[in-house]
Amino acid sequence: MSFSEWLGQSLFSWNSANGSQLLHVTIGGIVGCVLATIVVLALVRLARIGLRRYSGQHQLTPELMGFVNRMIIAAGVISCLILCMLSLHFNPIVWPTSVDSFSLSYRNILIAILCIIIARIADKVISARLLEEFDSQTQKDIYNDQYGAKNKSNITGVVRNALFLIVSIILISNNSSLSDYKLHFGELSISLTDILFVILVVLIARLLLWILTNLFLYGFYKRERIDLGKQYAYNQLLSYVIYFLAIIFALRWMETDLTLLLAGAAALLVGIGIALQQVISDFFSGLVILFERSVEVGDFLDFGDYRGTVKKIGLRASIIETIERKDVVIPNSHLVNERVTNWSSTRVITRFEVGVGVAYGTDTNEVKRLLLEAAKKTDGILDRPMPFIRFFEFGASSLDFQLIFFSEQIRTIEDVKSNLRFEIDDLFRANDIIIPFPQRDVHFNK
Repeated sequence: MSFSEWLGQSLFSWNSANGSQLLHVTIGGIVGCVLATIVVLALVRLARIGLRRYSGQHQLTPELMGFVNRMIIAAGVISCLILCMLSLHFNPIVWPTSVDSFSLSYRNILIAILCIIIARIADKVISARLLEEFDSQTQKDIYNDQYGAKNKSNITGVVRNALFLIVSIILISNNSSLSDYKLHFGELSISLTDILFVILVVLIARLLLWILTNLFLYGFYKRERIDLGKQYAYNQLLSYVIYFLAIIFALRWMETDLTLLLAGAAALLVGIGIALQQVISDFFSGLVILFERSVEVGDFLDFGDYRGTVKKIGLRASIIETIERKDVVIPNSHLVNERVTNWSSTRVITRFEVGVGVAYGTDTNEVKRLLLEAAKKTDGILDRPMPFIRFFEFGASSLDFQLIFFSEQIRTIEDVKSNLRFEIDDLFRANDIIIPFPQRDVHFNK
């Protein structure tokens, strides 16, 4: 008897009620199970050793180490089961089905669980590595909206969703009934795999954008001392390019005729353009803002009835946080076409003024002295350049003066002015200087 014939000797066979073979145990199958178990145990051992070395280099938390270790062991057990089922030709169907092209077997279930476990391990390790690099880049900085905890939680979700989409695509591709099913839109046909792949491409583009902006470009920004507004503008422009290329790549992957698609959408785009003129104007105004950088994230604006800091410049609108801590959404076209005072784009030291009137007959030199004294006592007013007084006008019921001063407190200038008025009022009261109110003489004819 040859060695191959000896391995093929049958030890046990199990048939179903309809006569189909469910289990066929041979000597070769037993040997295959033993070898598979040895190989899987060796791989699990190597994986755990590699995990410990990786943790020593990147300092993974004990909780993460315990989770990954448990997942590695579970993956090893399931891999053993799958290899033993293959060696023993054991693959029973979970339940009978009348659809010939679709079947759900125990082996397929185990393969799906194994893919999910591997995706979970990759998710935890990749996310931890990205966040570690992110923290090392920003550890000396005060977190803000662009480089904060929200940014970190977003990227972990992107990694997790991308990995599970990859698992879904693999599992669907192995099932002929699901992978061959397509939705038809005229001459365009899209399969479920195509839809998942498009979503995956968008997620990968988002992951790539995060890595570029938060890991590579962030160090460049710090070295070159690029301010926050320019950083945001560069990141936004980069995001437009990456997402555009990702969409083109996804369409080409689906073998979509872009010429046919653009030609069919031309009429629709004309109608949309007429109906959404303002939205399109806001979109291109946003591009103008990002390229021209007349308004940047972090700038302090005086716009109509609002004064506040620019938090975000979006595709259609920008968000301004007012001094009352309210978020106001302003269309981008308003920032381009209307008058906007950008205090941040001017010099750091800015000139302001506070007006006051005194009664006729008051010593004007004394008024000048007291106003300068009030400016000297008020926090936030600079000594250089020096404040000065302007005798503004002989008013209807008062002598009008302007106290002109310089300050760096642009965002809190109203508080500085308020404190200055308190000082002026106290000094005027202490020196018997009267601030008049409008008076009218009314004569009655008898």
